[in-house]
Amino acid sequence: MSKNAQKIGWIGAGRMGSPMAERLLKAGYDVSIWNRTRAKAEPLAAKGGKVVDTIVNTVLYEGYMLYPYRRSALKNKHRWNFGLVYPDGLEPCRDDALTVGLASLRRGAPEERRELFLEKIRRAADRMNRLINDAKTFASHGAVVIAIDAPFARRTGSTLRMTKQDRDEQIQLMKDLQRAVDVLRAQPNVDKDRIAYVGVSYGGAMGVQFAAIEHRIKAAVLVVADGGNVMHETKAGNLAFMASLSCATRVAWFRNMIPIEPIRFVGFAKPTPLLLQNGKLDEAVAQADAQLLHNAAPEPKTVFWYNAGHNLNQQALLDAHDWLVEKIGLDPRQ
Repeated sequence: MSKNAQKIGWIGAGRMGSPMAERLLKAGYDVSIWNRTRAKAEPLAAKGGKVVDTIVNTVLYEGYMLYPYRRSALKNKHRWNFGLVYPDGLEPCRDDALTVGLASLRRGAPEERRELFLEKIRRAADRMNRLINDAKTFASHGAVVIAIDAPFARRTGSTLRMTKQDRDEQIQLMKDLQRAVDVLRAQPNVDKDRIAYVGVSYGGAMGVQFAAIEHRIKAAVLVVADGGNVMHETKAGNLAFMASLSCATRVAWFRNMIPIEPIRFVGFAKPTPLLLQNGKLDEAVAQADAQLLHNAAPEPKTVFWYNAGHNLNQQALLDAHDWLVEKIGLDPRQ
């Protein structure tokens, strides 16, 4: 394979997809393959393919993504088409392109969806209480803490709108965080050379980008972070939702969001030290997505894994505290 071979992401390694991907490999293309059942794609690795764990990782934002799909389940039974996914969205546009093979990912009955929604609310409330307690803990050890609301906490509605508003809000958040640094540096009781960022969940993912943009911070703690909204919304558990959107909506959203995906910026965080903390039992951030971020993050970095879910555990807070003692001189815990 040529070092400069065209990169192609391939979705699907079934009876039809596997031989087609193999032909691309034989033709000299650099092919990354994703299949819902990874084992079915493994034989292609022996033939030069790269088997990946997430759809986002099939192209790493460059090259093209191909996936075969049946045009209709009722007519033209043996006619298949290709969807061509550019880095900035899905083209050409076909509303049924992402629905193939997603039946097992559909949401449950209405009462099950309601319980799932209520459980998410409970988890969010628990997480908010934990963040407040964490801030109080840092403050009790000599830190001056400033907190910024996430964009979706400033309005009603869902976390993401799947419109250009998501891009505008993410960009505004970066500006707000920079203004927060301005405010801290203006305080007479704040050492300008000892400012750190701590972000959890969405704040962790956004912190990936912020650490790359704002070099006045001297350390960044990224807790249960993934690579950003695109990575999060294209993980297996969210594909059914993406498939439910109109094709035009998906195209526009990818075009807006991929250029500002935090993982694309993480290399510019250097030389700011990064602490990355993730849970092996996290249902919100898959290990593969977290590992992708860990691999992309530059040195100096410290990585901790915990046998915990998305809220991690008390040990994670203690580890973050000790790390901040080392990096910015936070008062040691007793």
